[in-house]
Amino acid sequence: QSGNAMAMFVLSTCHSELSQQAEALQWLKKAAEAGNTNAMINLCIAFERGAGVPRDFEKSFEWMLKAAKAGNPLAQGNVAIKYSSGFGVSMDAKEGMLWAKKAAEKGEPVGQLALGRTLLYGYEVPADHKEAARLLSMAVANEQVGAAYHLGRMYEEGLGGLPKDLAVAAKLYQQESGQISAALRLGLLYQRGTGVERDPVKAVELFQRAAKVGAHHHPCHQLAWHYRHGIGCKKDYDESLRWIKKGSVLKCWCGEFDLGVAQFYGM
Repeated sequence: QSGNAMAMFVLSTCHSELSQQAEALQWLKKAAEAGNTNAMINLCIAFERGAGVPRDFEKSFEWMLKAAKAGNPLAQGNVAIKYSSGFGVSMDAKEGMLWAKKAAEKGEPVGQLALGRTLLYGYEVPADHKEAARLLSMAVANEQVGAAYHLGRMYEEGLGGLPKDLAVAAKLYQQESGQISAALRLGLLYQRGTGVERDPVKAVELFQRAAKVGAHHHPCHQLAWHYRHGIGCKKDYDESLRWIKKGSVLKCWCGEFDLGVAQFYGM
């Protein structure tokens, strides 16, 4: 009540732990307005999820940006990701890179991931694979979610001075196989028997996992192929057609092609 921002933030946390969400949010707002950057980050998350407040991605970004400008490295890394993805703010890869550098220079794993990813794919900035490999390796060592997949891609393709090593790529994908991109890449390695022992059954499991995680056409295409040929699963034309149609709905050229072939042959 005397205006101590840290005390307000701690009080908010205590109310939250007691499931007193209204009181928790009240003190969280006061702590954020008083300048506590951790409160700003939590308020950002509340607006992003619609937890106790109307869901508002722009307000969510505004609070994260305030925390970033106040020098919080975690916030700086998250602002970088939001700028690079256009989440709650207009996409601006160059602005995102500036914030990513600030966070990475402070050793923040989110910043290492954001900057490494930008330099790997060259999002509106020149690609630098060697620096991307260094940053993503640090992010993986710091157990930053999302970093293992991108580093895996680098090992799979032998980029940035890293050796082309599909076995290492497979291990990195395995770390994040609950995410759609990593599950898909790992499934392809098991399908082909590259970097891992060929295992069509495991490939089908991973493609199914990827398909369930999000709406993406690639796992649908792969599952349609497996069920059509009965490789790694029982041959099932109805199931194959189901995945073909799902891929087609997702505006995948291969899904539309598969659907055309299926219709031609009367599947």
